[in-house]
Amino acid sequence: LFEQAKNAQMGEMIGNIAHQWRQPLSTISVLASGLKMQKEFNLLDDKILIESLDGILKSTNYLTETIDTFKDYIKEDRTLEKVVLQDRINKALDIVKSSLKNNHIKLISNINDIKPIETMLIIGELSQVIINILNNAKDIMVEKNIKDRWIEINIQEIDNKAILTIEDNGGGIPEKVLPKIFDPYFTTKHKSQGTGLGLHMSKEIIEKHLYGKLYAKNSENGAIFYIELSIVK
Repeated sequence: LFEQAKNAQMGEMIGNIAHQWRQPLSTISVLASGLKMQKEFNLLDDKILIESLDGILKSTNYLTETIDTFKDYIKEDRTLEKVVLQDRINKALDIVKSSLKNNHIKLISNINDIKPIETMLIIGELSQVIINILNNAKDIMVEKNIKDRWIEINIQEIDNKAILTIEDNGGGIPEKVLPKIFDPYFTTKHKSQGTGLGLHMSKEIIEKHLYGKLYAKNSENGAIFYIELSIVK
């Protein structure tokens, strides 16, 4: 199950990498072409050269940072580490934000509005769960052709637990389907688009590896996924 889920997620990850890299690669191409053209027409001066090179360096640094983010995501080290929860969530959001933007989905993150929360995590595994939930929300909103799409992420501290919520305005999960969404091989997608393993493995990760809870409810807007994790004092 883990092997099948990992293979499916790696396919999604390649798509996320493409979304992340498209803009900086385009910027590098435009700046390099502009420099070449201005040099050919003897219009290149030091100011333009320096500004263009700074833009290229900024884009290449962004690509390097993206590689480091993905390396964290796929690393196999399964040691529990004490981390700031908001930092790990932000790294997951960095991976998918370009994909969400390209699908006209507004990402609303309020997690930095409260003090840093520390917990024990296996690096990469929480990101895996968050990315899966966000990609599912994206797919549903695109499939339903939802207007003014958004995903909102909040976090709060209650009774020594951090409760992360991910809500979308995709119309919610049918009540008859809701109890089954974490079952292995259950999927509402066409067999070519989904394995039915994503949410099942996400629940396994949160509850058996990170000793938390993962569940979902419907709101007046759509679906809300809840991730509960213990706080380390």
